[in-house]
Amino acid sequence: MLTQLEEDSVRSIVKNFMDSNMLFTALDISNEAKKVFPQMRHRDAREVVRSMFASDMEPNGWARTDIPVTLADGSKQTALLYYPLSASWDLETLYDDQKRTQTSTKTVQAPAAQAAGDAVAQLVNAVASSPVTVAQAVVTQAANTAHDLWKTMFQTKPSLFPRK
Repeated sequence: MLTQLEEDSVRSIVKNFMDSNMLFTALDISNEAKKVFPQMRHRDAREVVRSMFASDMEPNGWARTDIPVTLADGSKQTALLYYPLSASWDLETLYDDQKRTQTSTKTVQAPAAQAAGDAVAQLVNAVASSPVTVAQAVVTQAANTAHDLWKTMFQTKPSLFPRK
């Protein structure tokens, strides 16, 4: 189950892909969202993407189709490829085998990841009345949080990297 902030982030990522006329699957969106919310589950992000493309609400000028994908274990599955109608003439080339064999970014369940998510939520609440967009704020905070987490790793007692 996603928080409202995580769901809004997924929706924003989908919108950015669409604004750039990029072909994508829910896995592309999920992996992008995990850069900011490492604890996010692919299946949760996938449901948000699917709901945005419900058959009666499919965005104008966009379509979806089943494509074969290869999982990490070598097995074949089917995924939904979302694409602008202008790209429908050559989906095989535009969404190539490299994209079809990508794997899901690992979900992180560490306390540090939760702290990063909490920090992002606090930031979004702080900038709610600001002209800065939530997406810009999330990206900025994610970079700052990653840097802070890196510094904290070296200050942990007992040290994660003891001297010999």
